[in-house]
Amino acid sequence: MFRIFISYRRGDTRDVTQRLYERIRQQFGAAVFCDVASFCAGDDFRQQILQAADNCDAMVVVIGQHWFGCNPDGSRRLDDPNDWVFQEINHAIDRNITVLPVLIHPARHPAADELPTAIRELAFRESLTIYNDRQFESSVRTVIDSLVVRQERHAGSLERLALRTGRSLRTLRQPFALTALLAAVMLAAFLTWWLRETFDSRGRRVDSAVANTWEQADRMKLEKEIEAMRARPTEPVTERPVDTAVAASLGSPDYSNFDILSDERFWDLRGWKDLSQNTGNPGQSLVVMTRTARILKAAPAQELRFEARTDGTDVCLTCLSHRSKAFEVLQEQPGFVGARSTKVRQLVLDVEDIPAGDEFLVRTRATYVDSLQDPKDRWIGAIGYPRSDRIRMIVLMPADRPLLKYRLQTAPSTRDDPAEYIGPLRLIEAPDRLSLMWEIPNPAQGFVYSIVMEW
Repeated sequence: MFRIFISYRRGDTRDVTQRLYERIRQQFGAAVFCDVASFCAGDDFRQQILQAADNCDAMVVVIGQHWFGCNPDGSRRLDDPNDWVFQEINHAIDRNITVLPVLIHPARHPAADELPTAIRELAFRESLTIYNDRQFESSVRTVIDSLVVRQERHAGSLERLALRTGRSLRTLRQPFALTALLAAVMLAAFLTWWLRETFDSRGRRVDSAVANTWEQADRMKLEKEIEAMRARPTEPVTERPVDTAVAASLGSPDYSNFDILSDERFWDLRGWKDLSQNTGNPGQSLVVMTRTARILKAAPAQELRFEARTDGTDVCLTCLSHRSKAFEVLQEQPGFVGARSTKVRQLVLDVEDIPAGDEFLVRTRATYVDSLQDPKDRWIGAIGYPRSDRIRMIVLMPADRPLLKYRLQTAPSTRDDPAEYIGPLRLIEAPDRLSLMWEIPNPAQGFVYSIVMEW
């Protein structure tokens, strides 16, 4: 049975949640829990809510315009650890089950910096919108269809067990069959663990059925991101203000007061041109890297710096999330990566107003001009930071230059020679080899993770 828990705030969306619950229950029956209709007089609602949250397979989080809640003193109810909405979502995220945010128009998806730390993962879950007008039924149908997909994935593991054991699904669901089934499941789980460890985005080992579900979900998400990316032109930034700051030498960025909790980089190579084949003029080969970092300000600090280097003509940096609080600095002297001379640029972000202990998101864009020309230097990479739960790199290739080969490598530091990466990972390669996603859970501090490419 696929169990669904509907979380909402009574003072926010009670009426529309009642209607949503009735529609979902028509599809899934008694397996749907919502406190608008699941309690009887005299019930201990606390015990029932916790029990339902502990047993559900998916949680629908209904979000209206007043979802954060407000206490008499003006503070937000969601920031209270005893708030039931907070507890429900926190429990679901901690269990790592499906969490589906459903926005009641015109409510918007909450940003990560608006959420309590324990439930900020909610900001990164794809949401759906319900409209309170003639589109109500069709928008609710979209929510139900999404839950049906998750139900089918949930049932898929049971079907695979039925095929392995030769039993029918009905037999597998009967209580008296559970003992024999449990032994088969434990053996299959052990063999899966022994032959290949599979990890989630936080580095926790998971069973193969769950891993397959995540891979499917990530593939769908990647395809959506690529589709959206391809629908837009490449967005380079190659012009900078005439009064851009210049320094003779720049020190290395100091992250001692910050924890970079996650680091996601989207490399758009569609503007790359092979200058050696006269397919473009100098200054016309553009590679764009958009970076999204989730950062914890661990101690008071006035600024945060990001650095980019290139052996091409130039690299230009801009901040997409805090445009008015960031500026670029150019280093006059060349920097070096090994014996190779590079141009050094830093983006300086004013973070003085961000309280210590708060998390925030930063989105930056680096445009590399005439880079990746030498076939021996066609690689991209990222460095592991302490307390980081993942690094994710997505590469989008030019339509006429699919990846021929690629290697995943790692090195203990920028001074060490790289070796083949053999640790836990999540890897998705598009069938047309025009895109690639590599995610490393819990990257090691100071290690360099790189993708070496041939096209």
